[in-house]
Amino acid sequence: MSGKGKQTFKLGHGTLGAFQIPLLLLVGVAAIALIDRRPLWYGMLVASVGEAIQVWSASHLRKDKQLATSGPYARVRNPMYFGRFFVGLGITLMIKNPWLIAAYVILFVVYAKLRVGGEEAKLAGYFGSDYAEYCANVRQFLPRLTPYQGSAGAKAKWEFFARNHEYRNVVGLLVMFAAVCARVQFLPPLAQLFR
Repeated sequence: MSGKGKQTFKLGHGTLGAFQIPLLLLVGVAAIALIDRRPLWYGMLVASVGEAIQVWSASHLRKDKQLATSGPYARVRNPMYFGRFFVGLGITLMIKNPWLIAAYVILFVVYAKLRVGGEEAKLAGYFGSDYAEYCANVRQFLPRLTPYQGSAGAKAKWEFFARNHEYRNVVGLLVMFAAVCARVQFLPPLAQLFR
C-alpha cells in the first residue's frame, strides 16, 4: 500500500444515502404485509446468506484507514453491495411476485452503479496506483473464484464489525424475520384481505 493509506477520508452518502433507511423501512413493511407462507423459508435463506456476506465484509473493512483487500474484498471489490443485493432479493422472493422481483433487480443495479461509481472515484483519488492495480485484478460486482494475490491476508475482526455498525443490519433483519413469522402465523397476507 502506498503512504497515502495513513491519511483519513470520508465517503459521503449524498441523496441516495438520505433515502436508504426510509426506503428499506417501506420495503420491510410492505414485505411483512404481502409475504406468503410458501416462499418464506427460501427467501429467509437467501437474505441470511446476503447478511452473512455483509458481516464478513464489515469485519475486514477499516473504513477511513486503509484499502480493504482481504476477506471478501480479495474476491470482489464491493462485497457489501453484493451481500446487500441478496438481502433484498431474499425479501422480495418471500413476496413471490415476479414483477416485484424484476423491479427490485433493476432498481438495485441502478442504485449500486450510482453509489459505487462515486465511491470508487474517491477511492481511486485517495489510494492511487494501489487502487488501480486492485481494480485491474478484482471485478466490481462479480466475485473471483480465487482470491486476489495482492490481498492483505488480514483476518476478520469483530472490532471492525462493531465499528462499521453491521450489527444494526443483523438485528434489523432478525426483527423483520420475527415480524414476518408472526404475521404468517397469525394473520393472512394483505392481498387476501381485499378479495
